[in-house]
Amino acid sequence: MLYDDEEQLDVRHVVSLAHHKISIYGGGDYIPEGELFIKRNALCLSRQTEIEELNPDARISKPFYLFSENCSEKEDFYFALLRNHGREADAKDNPPIPLQYDVKDIITLVQRLHSSEEHLQTRWMNAIIGRAFLSLYKTPEVENYVRSKITKKISRVKTPSFLSKIVLRHIDMGEAAPVFTNPRLKDLTVDGELIVEADVRYAGNFRIEVAATARIDLGTRFKAREVELLLAVVLKRIEGHAMVRIKPPPSNRLWMTFASMPKIDMTIEPIGMY
Repeated sequence: MLYDDEEQLDVRHVVSLAHHKISIYGGGDYIPEGELFIKRNALCLSRQTEIEELNPDARISKPFYLFSENCSEKEDFYFALLRNHGREADAKDNPPIPLQYDVKDIITLVQRLHSSEEHLQTRWMNAIIGRAFLSLYKTPEVENYVRSKITKKISRVKTPSFLSKIVLRHIDMGEAAPVFTNPRLKDLTVDGELIVEADVRYAGNFRIEVAATARIDLGTRFKAREVELLLAVVLKRIEGHAMVRIKPPPSNRLWMTFASMPKIDMTIEPIGMY
């Protein structure tokens, strides 16, 4: 129901969401993700029409365009409309289903942030990093980005002659982001060189599955054959002292490393051979 004012006394329109499509209208142009809910864009409720239902005398009601001065409330209202919009099996105009993080992962994040006094000074920063990770870790965009980076690394690795066709099959981003404690500004010079250091702990169980084709040749008496090996690499834990450096101009790069070899807990699990 649409009202004249915030007191919600006089109903101006009653809109059935079952007969309308919900979208964000920005003048007809492509809207970047970061500008979806800015003031000039509107939530649009447009009447659903099927071609077979139209006739020469049919009139299509005009869309409703809903604006708001509060961009955050506009986003809340948009998702409230989607939640209350009916879904039909195999319908092309069904509203999207938002990705959800696992409840156990947010519980683990909260428990980790309050596990010791060591996190007191960086709790706010690790909360932001961890919460942002849970917003992204199941999205195809992040998976594709990580996949491209790992695939490029694999292509540079020298492999023995009996191995070929190394392919990255599956990526699981794990359930947690790295946690930073004891940050310290080590150096900032008038030339522009910046060095920051902190302790880093990761216990997120990042996992990838890699397939490789192996050629088994036991000599002339046996026929050579090819088998496909499938391995899972799980990064369970990393702990070390990290450093971040920005060098003076003309360099504009951000360099990251560990001050010494970090403690790494990694396992390689055979999944199968085909």
